[in-house]
Amino acid sequence: MKPISELIRLIDSVNSVDLSIARQLVEQKFHEISSTVNHADYHNQDTLENIQRSHNIISAEQQLLEKTVSDYVEFLRQEIRKQQVPYQVLSDEIYYDSRHDSVEYLLARRKNNNFLLQNQELQEVFLSRVSNYNRWQYPAMEIRPAFGQFTDIIKGCDPLYLLDTDEGLFEHVKQRWAEAYQRRLRYYTFNETVNELFHMVPENQFGFVLSVDFLDYKNMRIIKNYLTDVFCRLRPGGTFMFTYNDCDKVYGARNVEKKFRCYTPGTEIVKLAQEIGYIITKQFNEFENVSWLEITKPGELTTLRGGQTLGEILSLK
Repeated sequence: MKPISELIRLIDSVNSVDLSIARQLVEQKFHEISSTVNHADYHNQDTLENIQRSHNIISAEQQLLEKTVSDYVEFLRQEIRKQQVPYQVLSDEIYYDSRHDSVEYLLARRKNNNFLLQNQELQEVFLSRVSNYNRWQYPAMEIRPAFGQFTDIIKGCDPLYLLDTDEGLFEHVKQRWAEAYQRRLRYYTFNETVNELFHMVPENQFGFVLSVDFLDYKNMRIIKNYLTDVFCRLRPGGTFMFTYNDCDKVYGARNVEKKFRCYTPGTEIVKLAQEIGYIITKQFNEFENVSWLEITKPGELTTLRGGQTLGEILSLK
């Protein structure tokens, strides 16, 4: 039995062959030859009928070919579905083992997994997407700010809540800005094992919630808890942007097979978000080794604020 990552790779390879090009070319050449013969000084009706008959045969064979390929892809998807249960079991083991990870390990992993260094285009797209939500009119929340790389982009949000599972994980981000700005930040730790994860922060208040390189290590059950709780914290029109391990992609499945991340197919994450009530605003999975979603709580994002009095915020690092 092939690993899921190999089955996904095979599906991608098959789907990369665009059979519609051949169909369009056949249609184009048929019309060209039919027109040429029809307008020629010398032709007979049998010739045109034979051309039409041949075209019908080719078209039928083309449709059969496309159906055969489509059935093969569906067969591969069924094989993936057959193997999902062992991957889900392994995913649970990976998650529960990760709950014993030390603060030092978590910060080192975050530092070493700087996906923005891999691709200039990815960096520009991702940072641009995050900066779109840097709006002083609305409160924002970041889960696991770590070194503050992305916090720095949304530091104009007011107020800005920074949340993590251990006080020690705030060590670096607390050194990033001057004391005057630090007093405006709101740090909270939360317990991932309770039902209401973020009970310490207000409901229906946040315009933006960000989570980078965090849900990538959670199984589907835990991700459901996060998506549900964040939904309650967002105000109507607010957005939750998060990276995750898309196991509909080769890299995501391989991460599970290496016992590095959990089994979380993008199709299942999207379905889960929609069931909770989110609208899928953006889905990015075309880059190697990273995928993210931007999902929005239905409604119009509004505020009563008339202005902001804070000056420019400079990083100390």
